[in-house]
Amino acid sequence: MENHDSLNEKSVNNENLAPNNENEALPEENVTPIQSEEAATAQEAAQAPEATPAEEVTPVEKSAPKKEAAPEQKETSAEKPAPAKGKGGFFAKLFAHKAALPIAISAVCVVAVVAIVLLLGLGGSKGCDHEWLDATCSTPKTCSLCDATEGEALGHALVPHDAKAPTCLEKGYNEYVTCSRCNYTTYQELAALGHTAGAAATCTTAQTCTVCNAELAAAFGHTPGAAATCTTAQTCTVCNTELVAALDHTPGAAATCTTAQTCTVCSTELAPAAGHKGGTATCLSKAECTVCGEEYGPEPTHAWGTPVTVDPDCDTDGSNTYTCSVCGDTKVETIPATNHSYTSVVTVPTCVGIGYTTYTCSVCGDNYVADEVDATGHSLADRTSCDQEIQCSECDYIDHGKSHTYGDAVVSDVTCIDAKHTYTCSECGHTYAETVGFSEAHHDIEGVTPVETQEGCLLTKVWKCKECGVAVVTETEEKHETVTVITKEATCSATGTTLTTCKNCDYELPGTIETNDSHNWNEGVLADTIRTFTCQDCGATKTVIDASDKTNTNVSKDELASSGEVALKDANINFGNEVNEGGALAGKDVNVSAEKVGVEDLPALDQSVINKIGDNPIYNFTVMEGENFISQFTDKVTVTIPYVLQEGEDVDSIVIWFIADNGEIEAIEATYANGYVTFETDHFSTYTVTRMTPAERCEAWGHNYKWTIVEGTC
Repeated sequence: MENHDSLNEKSVNNENLAPNNENEALPEENVTPIQSEEAATAQEAAQAPEATPAEEVTPVEKSAPKKEAAPEQKETSAEKPAPAKGKGGFFAKLFAHKAALPIAISAVCVVAVVAIVLLLGLGGSKGCDHEWLDATCSTPKTCSLCDATEGEALGHALVPHDAKAPTCLEKGYNEYVTCSRCNYTTYQELAALGHTAGAAATCTTAQTCTVCNAELAAAFGHTPGAAATCTTAQTCTVCNTELVAALDHTPGAAATCTTAQTCTVCSTELAPAAGHKGGTATCLSKAECTVCGEEYGPEPTHAWGTPVTVDPDCDTDGSNTYTCSVCGDTKVETIPATNHSYTSVVTVPTCVGIGYTTYTCSVCGDNYVADEVDATGHSLADRTSCDQEIQCSECDYIDHGKSHTYGDAVVSDVTCIDAKHTYTCSECGHTYAETVGFSEAHHDIEGVTPVETQEGCLLTKVWKCKECGVAVVTETEEKHETVTVITKEATCSATGTTLTTCKNCDYELPGTIETNDSHNWNEGVLADTIRTFTCQDCGATKTVIDASDKTNTNVSKDELASSGEVALKDANINFGNEVNEGGALAGKDVNVSAEKVGVEDLPALDQSVINKIGDNPIYNFTVMEGENFISQFTDKVTVTIPYVLQEGEDVDSIVIWFIADNGEIEAIEATYANGYVTFETDHFSTYTVTRMTPAERCEAWGHNYKWTIVEGTC
């Protein structure tokens, strides 16, 4: 084994990183600048491979490195180790190299300046109680407080390592050194060589590496060609090796009189058909084979002689009868009838009688009538009037004419009570006129000021026709000077009464004051989720499921049984009979929701409808039992929603619109009171508040008002 000095010399000569002995100075390019121990430690840690910590490096003794401990990079020229300690100190070693002389002079000057500064007390270590950090391979002993240094850097303690050649699969490395104190290394990894492929694999031989004989590709086996047949073997399509020998024929059923023997596999004929034998043919049948019993030979035929003939006539077929001279059989051939030979006589049509042709057979006398022609009709002169009599020019017929065809009347000479109607025949131009009275008089009272007369409290108004002066319309009106007195005040639960009387006559009219359905409820008392309200006027009570801080809430069947009314943030819903037996919500735990939606959530809405809705909120009312919607009710559900009445707005114009999924709308009557709109529905969906004109309301509610005019007579 080489001694330690010789190993170090070998390593340093290869890498120019460390001196051969203690007294020899490092080359100039390997001098590491002085730095703090913390900086050096951080630099060493950054350069060190993760898998080769300093404490695991084997000192001095030369040995092969562990593969997993090999570092992945070596120290670069910028990270040169500091000179090792030796005789003469740092500056002696620095001046030992001529190339380092300028650096050495600069270093001396720097040290001198530092010393002067320290002596003058301008900073640094004056009065410092040094806390020394140990010297490292690249830095001298250094004070952690003032950065003062003492002594020199240690230099690397190099440990040599043998090289390892790479193989086909494993990486190798050259000889290298490591430092026993830090992570310094000259390790350089050599890539695995990879396999050297031999001859390509065949059907029977694998492909191997020519270096290590490792199998690179298995023999791929034969590739069978077409299956073996009766005459052809099956071979490999790659190397033509025979895999299955030819099979030979497989004989089928033995040959018969009509069928050859063939191979059951390839249908090749192995023995021909034998053919029929024996038997005797007759007029009626072929010969019969004595082997298989089948008939064979030409078709049988009779020896027909001269026929016996029966001639045909116009209507009846004739015949030829033949007899076989061998067996006595007969056959009959039909001779078609000769058909009739007709001559024709034509009868000419008259004004009223049809024409026709009579056909008669010249052979047998048969006859028939055909070729009918319509009667010619009478020959009449042109008519000058619908009721004119005209005689036919071909016969004695006289046409007495027909009634006039009058069109619509031409109206003239119109008065308030009748008009002249003139009628004209559309065919001959004949006219006549008549005066027709109106079923209702057409008096003109437009713009007429009525004549008023008053007797006592009775005012009479009469409108007269501007044309004829007839009194057309008469209206009477009682013009009482009334006083109304409340005879009984209405309460929350009972109607009141009034009495209206006239100051000038004995007229009086009793009246009724409807009950005040809007109870004066107190703030209520909340028990769990149920709030109980009491009317402060009549003492009536009601219970409500209070969820007034929410837009939707879960309601149990017990809560519904206790109160069928739910108060939400933007709506109050009274389910009424729906919570009772037979109702849509009876015995169910449900979620009740009144969520606001925007027009953008309703893409089917027409723009005119959107404009009509304006800024009014749109509500989507839902009731769900689990995942199922309950949207149809058996009875009416009452819904109350907030609404801000605009200044001057007519409360009678307020309606509710039901908005269907297809964008169609349906108006629903509603009432307004104290900032809320109330309506009834049997279906939950999307609703909003809007306003309608009187005409729109009449159309929506089906009103059918008309004027009734009381007419006078002439």
